[in-house]
Amino acid sequence: MREKDIKVLSEELKKLLRKQNSIVIRAPRFEVSKRSNIVSFAVQGSQSLSSLQLLGLWKGETLKEARKYGRPFRFDPYFTMGVMRRREDTLTVEKNMQGVRFQFAANEIYICEVNRWWQVTRMIKKITFGKSYK
Repeated sequence: MREKDIKVLSEELKKLLRKQNSIVIRAPRFEVSKRSNIVSFAVQGSQSLSSLQLLGLWKGETLKEARKYGRPFRFDPYFTMGVMRRREDTLTVEKNMQGVRFQFAANEIYICEVNRWWQVTRMIKKITFGKSYK
């Protein structure tokens, strides 16, 4: 993304988030991928969090869904804890993490550079919501 595009995106986000309250993020359960050794926390759906998804760029079938229903169906946020080398390690982590839950109030978003696995490699710009919980 070019500097000019980042500036335009940043300004649009600031306008959109000026009236946005902090969003409470809840991670009600711990998950282990059945196809890989990824361990993560699921994020409980919230209308506010889903509405922020509208800022994404959609193509193909996802764009059709967004036009028809207001947003794409597949919105499945999560926090990746890590990727284990061995399946045995993954199962040990799963056993030890059962029952762990957390929540926090998010009051800012970031424009980030990501690699081909969608991992953040650099934070470019921080944008704070207009209204934050104390």
